[in-house]
Amino acid sequence: MNIQEAVNNLNNTDLIKLIGILVTIIIAFFGFIGRAIFTKWKHSLDLEIKLLDSKNSQNERLLSSFSSTSNISQTKRIEAIEEFWAHVLDIKKCIPSAGHLAYSILSQNELDDFFNLQGDLPKLFLQQVPNKESEEIFWELCGKCERLRPFLGEALWLNFQMLQGFVGRTRFIFKESVNKKSLTFWQDDDFFARIFLALFTEDENKLINSNRYSSYQYALEVLEQRLLTEVNDILSGKRLTYDSVTMAKKLIHLKSDYKA
Repeated sequence: MNIQEAVNNLNNTDLIKLIGILVTIIIAFFGFIGRAIFTKWKHSLDLEIKLLDSKNSQNERLLSSFSSTSNISQTKRIEAIEEFWAHVLDIKKCIPSAGHLAYSILSQNELDDFFNLQGDLPKLFLQQVPNKESEEIFWELCGKCERLRPFLGEALWLNFQMLQGFVGRTRFIFKESVNKKSLTFWQDDDFFARIFLALFTEDENKLINSNRYSSYQYALEVLEQRLLTEVNDILSGKRLTYDSVTMAKKLIHLKSDYKA
């Protein structure tokens, strides 16, 4: 008797029982398969979680170490900034005051005939320019700032370089003016006109060019404001935060590449 005949000989009760047994077997089979798949998936997930926890712990230690180093660096930066700013103020004093004043009050014709003008201003100018002692002081101050460079940051240093160039070029123009017996207006100088002013933004140049007699002072104030902005970012921790986040991202990226 084959299976078909056996099934045909079963009464309804036996058939229901048989179907129940088959359903139970099927459910049990798929339940076993499901549990096996779930167990494998859970094991894989547990491993991934442990790996992420491990990486997270490594990153936290890395960031903590970097943060401690940054705090020490920030303290040194603040000390360096205090000394740096004192040097900046002294460098500004290296601009001969008579020349600065002449730019503020004299017309172009008066500048052309500056050394023939009556009064004390041309005499004072000749006392201040050239001045070997002042020249030595200027370069000594620049050297002191150079030694502080590691604590200043590149943005602050770049703006300081602009100030240094501004003062240095001014001193050069004044010395050349003595030789030519005619005081060159700073914006008529080729270096200032073609190179230096190109470093300013459009708004900064608009301010500088808004008033001829105030142009030199405006340029000096723009440079000082640039320095103050960078100094404020460092002292407030804004620059440190930006540098820390940037460096932390780089370190984590390098760490991930190494693990890979």
